[in-house]
Amino acid sequence: MKKQNNKKKRLLIVEDDKDFAELVTARLIKSNFEVTLTASAEDALSKLKRINPDVIVVDIKLPGMDGIQFLSRVRKAKKYLPVIIITGYPSLESAKEAVRLDAADYLLKPLESIDELLNPIYKAVHSYNLVYENENLTKQLQFKIRELERSERKYRDLVELANDVIFTVNEDAIITSVNKKLEEVTSHQRESLIGRSATDFIVSIDNKTNKEKFKIIFSGKSIDTVEVKVVTKDGSDWLGEMSMRPIREDSKIIGAECIVRDITDRKKMEKALRDSEAKYRNVVENVNDIIFLLSPHGFIQYVNSKVVEHYGYDPKSLIGKHFKKTTPLSDVPKALGAIKRVLSGEEVINLEINQLDSKGELIPVEINVTPVKRNGKVIAVQGVMRNISERKKAEHKLQEAYSQLIETQCQLIQAEKMEMVGRMAGGIAHEVRNPLGAILLGINYLEKELPGQRQDILEVFRTIKRYIKKADGIIHLLLDFSRISELELKPKDINSILENSFELIQHMVKLEDITVHKELAKDLPEVLVDERKMEQVFVNIFFNAVQSMPKGGNLFVRTYLVKVNRALFADRVGNRKSDYFRMGEQAVVVEVEDTGAGISKENLTKIFDPFFTTKEPGEGTGLGLSVTRNIIDLHRGFIGIKSSEAKGTRVKVVLKVSETG
Repeated sequence: MKKQNNKKKRLLIVEDDKDFAELVTARLIKSNFEVTLTASAEDALSKLKRINPDVIVVDIKLPGMDGIQFLSRVRKAKKYLPVIIITGYPSLESAKEAVRLDAADYLLKPLESIDELLNPIYKAVHSYNLVYENENLTKQLQFKIRELERSERKYRDLVELANDVIFTVNEDAIITSVNKKLEEVTSHQRESLIGRSATDFIVSIDNKTNKEKFKIIFSGKSIDTVEVKVVTKDGSDWLGEMSMRPIREDSKIIGAECIVRDITDRKKMEKALRDSEAKYRNVVENVNDIIFLLSPHGFIQYVNSKVVEHYGYDPKSLIGKHFKKTTPLSDVPKALGAIKRVLSGEEVINLEINQLDSKGELIPVEINVTPVKRNGKVIAVQGVMRNISERKKAEHKLQEAYSQLIETQCQLIQAEKMEMVGRMAGGIAHEVRNPLGAILLGINYLEKELPGQRQDILEVFRTIKRYIKKADGIIHLLLDFSRISELELKPKDINSILENSFELIQHMVKLEDITVHKELAKDLPEVLVDERKMEQVFVNIFFNAVQSMPKGGNLFVRTYLVKVNRALFADRVGNRKSDYFRMGEQAVVVEVEDTGAGISKENLTKIFDPFFTTKEPGEGTGLGLSVTRNIIDLHRGFIGIKSSEAKGTRVKVVLKVSETG
């Protein structure tokens, strides 16, 4: 049945007298009714379900189906719907039938006023509402009774089949009901348990007695959990966790319900877990590595005591802090990346980063981190951090030893090559100079004996003599390169040596349209050198610079005094190491810089190798820089070259200051 409300009441009027029907309809609409008018009982029945009226007014005399028949049909569909019978032809039989079919009223035409119809309608609506409400209340009550019965049956089933011990007691702690579980645990029949004191079977583990606990319940409070022992028939103990709540009836406490859950296995597991945790904690606290636990957002939740030894931190001071507190800013992105991977379920193994100790010093560490999951979700990040400072030092020393070994091997190979070149140079000087000498004598003789002094033949002789001298010069260079000759060391002004050397290539500088910039420091201390050989060094360096600028350029020559430091040797070429200088002592530096073609990175490592040259065949021997470096080495000095293709070359020569200078 549809719930009633304060909306307009819907009336269905079934009347074939058109004038009467329209008059009544107009008056009812003014009285705030919603009226549907029809002249046919069949039509009214078809509209019944759709318009769902609150009251029906029907005339007895209707074509086809009369009002009584219509009322009978309505009662089958709407048991309590008010139907008012109105007729101009009353009869005892129709009145009786209307009463039998529970008509709301039986009115006679003609009506003296519309109120004669309105009052029965209002009364019918009010009665209908009362009937509706009464029916609803009855149904609700019946539903609640059924639900209560089902709930009670379910509760009884749950109590009876529960795996927990459930019983009730009165104010004196006498058992009034028990479930099957208490029978099983105590091995007593239900009949023998009811009427006995609960304290005979339930013993509290804490210091308070059971009777005190029952008194608490009857004061109106509940007890959530208390650990107890359930005494069995054979005297063994069954560990349980008991909750108690009062049972009320009309706001009066008439008893207490007690539920005891078996915790025997849980207690065993808790003990095993405590023992396991103690062992694990002992291992974690005594291992030499740092064990830590981070929240998903990177906050430290746990760290073992080894953090004191390695970092100098109090473990308690780190709890709740973000890992960034102990991580240098440069390594934070790497650490965040590792945490992100772990949160996605990965493991990160052997991650090397730096950490900060309590003094702010960097410590290299190796970290392994894995996810901690619960129900398939990562809830934390656990890790092991190992201090690898000593390992890094050992690796560095090993790398240095390896580099030194490789360098020593290269030096040995180079020394062997130089020794072979020396032996070859001696043989070449003997085997080549003798024929060259004979050829030169022959040319000189022919020049004197040539009749007529023909100029074309004399020009050929001069060309031959020039190439003989060039070949002899190459042999001379080979001998200079291969033999370790005694130096005539004397204190000399390096600027003077540079000026003398520059004079020898002055004509080439002018010819190639090169601008020279001299930045020679004044009052430089003298250097201990062999003047002739040092001039040879700088002539060779100047010559190479000029040849690198065939289209002109700038040549810079600088001298200055420095204190020896590591940066001074940072750009040297080659793999040799030198201990000719002590850190902090004074040295004179000569720089020759050009704006020429430069040297490729690949060729830069080979420029001191004997016979290596980038010049066209016939334009160079590849011995110039090798001889130059040998001379510098004999002076216990240093030569370094820095160059870039298309950007020029800078040659730096460092010489020892004369102790008497």
